Amino acid sequence: MHDTVLMIMSVRDIPSVKKCVDKLNCEKIWFKGFTELELTLHINNFIKNSNFKYYFITSDDEIISPVNFELLKLKLNVHHIVSGWATMRQNWKYSTIVKPEKLKNIPVNIFNSPIINGFLSNITSVSEELKNIHTLPDEIESAFVGWFFTGMHRKIWIDYPFQTFKGFGNDNHGNSDLMFSKRILNDNYYKQIVLKKAFVTHLSNTKYPHQLNFTNKQIVKTF
Repeated sequence: MHDTVLMIMSVRDIPSVKKCVDKLNCEKIWFKGFTELELTLHINNFIKNSNFKYYFITSDDEIISPVNFELLKLKLNVHHIVSGWATMRQNWKYSTIVKPEKLKNIPVNIFNSPIINGFLSNITSVSEELKNIHTLPDEIESAFVGWFFTGMHRKIWIDYPFQTFKGFGNDNHGNSDLMFSKRILNDNYYKQIVLKKAFVTHLSNTKYPHQLNFTNKQIVKTF
């Protein structure tokens, strides 16, 4: 069995994503049909009761090449947290890479709704434009990872368990990627390293035809 596992949060059935995941050299576990709030139980229990060396996480609308995924795995030998990156949405000119110093005026140690909502807005407004990516180093410290094939050591998952946030104008619990990055920034102990070569194709779009399915809940794994 591999020492690396990929956790896929899945409420859509996109054939190209499944084809991508099947090619990756690691174990896989699909969490199908669960809301992010429900996943707080299932993902945290899985990590607590398993013993992989590295745990990656992604959603069901992201595609990465096997070569780039291998690079992320390799870099976990020297970094605690690594991640790929993508555009915020299809056809957007802004990436998911955010330099931490661009958020220096935003308080990251307060978790009430106005502050975290402002944090999300500022992440969007200060993210790197695609035209600037070529000027960045191969390894980039980012204030946000976005679960774009984000990997880390098991200890970090234990210390920073999967959590969601309730807010942003509705009653849904979500934004687990934002909550993770915000807590990492707040503690200022670990760095979130994005690899410039590890580009991820992000299929998410409000016009994307695949429907969300929360009815058939199941956990499917390769081990």
